[in-house]
Amino acid sequence: MREACDATARGFEAVVADLPEAVRRGRGERWVEGVFGLHARHAGNGVGYDSICASGDHANTLHWIKNTGDVKDGDLILVDAGVEVDSLFTADVTRTLPVNGTYSPAQREVYEAVLAAQEAGLAAAKPGAKFSDVHAATIRVIAERLHGWRLLPDGVDVEATLDPENGQFHRRWMVHGTSHHLGLDVHDCALARKEDYMDAELKPGMIITIEPGLYFKADDELVPDRFRGVGVRIEDDILITEDGNENLSASLPRDPDDDRDVFLEVKAGEGGEESALFAGDLARMYLRYAERVGWRTEIVDASPSDLGGYKDVRIAVSATGTPGPGEAPWARLKFEAGVHRVQRVPVTESQGRIHT
Repeated sequence: MREACDATARGFEAVVADLPEAVRRGRGERWVEGVFGLHARHAGNGVGYDSICASGDHANTLHWIKNTGDVKDGDLILVDAGVEVDSLFTADVTRTLPVNGTYSPAQREVYEAVLAAQEAGLAAAKPGAKFSDVHAATIRVIAERLHGWRLLPDGVDVEATLDPENGQFHRRWMVHGTSHHLGLDVHDCALARKEDYMDAELKPGMIITIEPGLYFKADDELVPDRFRGVGVRIEDDILITEDGNENLSASLPRDPDDDRDVFLEVKAGEGGEESALFAGDLARMYLRYAERVGWRTEIVDASPSDLGGYKDVRIAVSATGTPGPGEAPWARLKFEAGVHRVQRVPVTESQGRIHT
């Protein structure tokens, strides 16, 4: 599962780096689907399920797998995708991204509500809790936000809408469960009996998703204009541990205030120390590039090499400078020592792409 989540993260990084192409070419949802599918097929057996690449109002169709729409500047794109590795285990991750790299105030408002709901679910996911406790925690936050926005019917408060018999008004905008088991199937053990699933106790070694969302259709006249057409889901793959949980897909950012784009990784790999040293030289070259265009850089994790420099290094960049023509502030850069391959470089159109 770790391998599947890591491969999925690399697929998402490739998608984000190629979003300008998705916008430029038209029918960009298919472009996004294709980019992720290429990485999934190369990294493992393929995609674990039909990828959802839903831009704009398409994000409000729960399982939008047609992927026929354009990807437009100013829209959000919801990407729900996972790599199935050769062992047949699959990841299942969702991120909702601003196509141009910046959330509008309304998009951010909805996104932060969903993120708060997911954080509540993460806090509830621990051994001894019921599987259904995770949904209860997340949906309470969703109900609170909807009530705060005055979207629930008059006289209906949070407790009233959470009533399973006479409430559930919030389900107009959060139409699915929060979690499912994950492993050899994207909805693992989906046909299990209720007492073995929804009402069962979470135990160490189980892996579940946590994926709240809010979906405001473009023609929904019950919501303010600013929310119409905005759909957000955030999904991560969570391992239940002895003392809580571990987010296996945490390498993909969720926090909209995290302005660090982890854009460079050096791993010693099979090339050993000399290979790592060479890759470190490449890393320094691109650090100089980042400095030249005015981006802040920070080494967030590093292991020294016996030959000098770094054996394993992760460098973060805050794209606060002014990018040149054709540059994308969110572009990722990845080095694999022993292979020495640059997957994507944030460079100008005149420079083209560099492969070493």
